[in-house]
Amino acid sequence: MPDQEDKALAVIEPAELTIRLENPLSALTPNVRHQIETAARAVAISLGISGLSDNFDAIKAELISDADDFSAPPADDVEQEEMLSAQRALTAFRIAVTKKEDEYKRPLNDAKTKIIALVKAGLVDVEKAEKRIQGFINNRQQKLMEARREAQLAQEREAQRLAAEAAEAAHAAQEAEKAREAAAKANDPAEQARLAAEAARLEDEAFAKQLDAESAPLAAVPVSEAPQAKEIVEFSIIGENTIQQKASMIKLLCAHPELFSVHCKTETPRSFSLTLKIADLTDRLNGRMTPAITEAPGITIHKTLSKLR
Repeated sequence: MPDQEDKALAVIEPAELTIRLENPLSALTPNVRHQIETAARAVAISLGISGLSDNFDAIKAELISDADDFSAPPADDVEQEEMLSAQRALTAFRIAVTKKEDEYKRPLNDAKTKIIALVKAGLVDVEKAEKRIQGFINNRQQKLMEARREAQLAQEREAQRLAAEAAEAAHAAQEAEKAREAAAKANDPAEQARLAAEAARLEDEAFAKQLDAESAPLAAVPVSEAPQAKEIVEFSIIGENTIQQKASMIKLLCAHPELFSVHCKTETPRSFSLTLKIADLTDRLNGRMTPAITEAPGITIHKTLSKLR
């Protein structure tokens, strides 16, 4: 039997791949060129454009065929040695492919880490500018809220003043009526005249107070009619991959089971699926549904301002 172990190691040779860069590869260091070529092959393999190698399938088929020749325990030392040789070839093939897998993944993982760092560093000034503008908007919104609050307080004070004047007018009218009744009952003409004069004075005073209360409009406090920005609360599930996101969903389920709907699977006994009620969670985060939610495990909350309207 030929030495299949050496043949298995041939899978390390990658398939031929040509890429075009703005700068010629000759201007790059050998290490950089190797990383670019390896990353390009890895992307091509993941997209199905290229295989692991030109001879991967052929070598694998030959090794499996050799292994299929054995259908029973070895009858003697010679056959056992042949089995061991076939096993070593399979092991060498597996190890070679695993090493090639690591070789393809390493530049992609390094690239991902570096890209994340570059984006984070590159957006520092952008985020600062964004926060600075947000600060200006928040400052103006705060001033507008204070102006509206002052206007409301002024209207409340004016309403209280008018209510007090109306109460005084009603009280003066009652006193005038009492004076009229007392004048009508008085036997002494002088006392009757005095009470009638007092009733007339109180009636004039009540009429004046009532006139002031009815004719004085509520104080109009100017408030800016500038368009207002509304805060919008959104959320995202924590996790960079499916497993982490499922773990976050479990945390959210434990804290707020009412946000999930249960669907029983009739085709599979005693099995069900859970679905997050995204609309309910969004409404509770934005205060449109009670009880409101300000924070919850498993999700990240994002607050933004809507466009001015």
